[in-house]
Amino acid sequence: MAFQSRRHLSRQGNVAKRLSQADLRDSIARQIESILVGHDPTIRKPALLAASRLAGSIAASIAVQTQIVQRAFPAIVDRLDDLSDNFVASLVGEAIGKSEPPTQAHIASTSDGEATLALPDDWAGPVAGPTILERRYGMARSTLFRWMKRGEAVSLRTSGNRPVFPLKQFVDGRPADGIPELVAIFGDARRAWLWLVSPCAELHGNHPIDELVEGRPARAIEIARQTTKEAPPAEASGATDR
Repeated sequence: MAFQSRRHLSRQGNVAKRLSQADLRDSIARQIESILVGHDPTIRKPALLAASRLAGSIAASIAVQTQIVQRAFPAIVDRLDDLSDNFVASLVGEAIGKSEPPTQAHIASTSDGEATLALPDDWAGPVAGPTILERRYGMARSTLFRWMKRGEAVSLRTSGNRPVFPLKQFVDGRPADGIPELVAIFGDARRAWLWLVSPCAELHGNHPIDELVEGRPARAIEIARQTTKEAPPAEASGATDR
């Protein structure tokens, strides 16, 4: 069995080696695109194309390096996250600098007067409307609106006053345990979600939503109650639903 596995891996390796760099790049890009759509069906097409093409180009370029170069990569493995963050930050800065300015309807003013985008998916993480949630995940629209009305799921409003739902709140097709309690504690769904996706000192800088997703709502609820007793949660810069 082990011998057959090695032969299978060897055959896979030979197929990869027969691919040209361009073919390898395109193959990786297609697979990355599929993964990204599965992760977030609301991802914008320009971002999807940019991410998949970059992933394909970088991976293919590294894969065709000489053996000497490939053996040198352990020297930077601990810095890969930082290098990636810096690279993406540079790309984002260039893209924003060359893109058309946002319309006035999509601009809000922060406390220091700086203009900033103010749409839910700018601060709330991936979001989707009832149509996508029904088609992609089988969540009936009637169920979504019932959850929204009862405060059992977090919904936010877009610039067109349409409801969207943060995707990360759902576990196995239902809102994570603890969502209704937290909405009640903070008084509305938006304030609750803002707190859930913000770094929390009591959780060593992690986000409270992760506690809910991993099945530990009691700790998050306890911290939220203590937080609301001390002071109202601060509004994040630009996190206004228009």
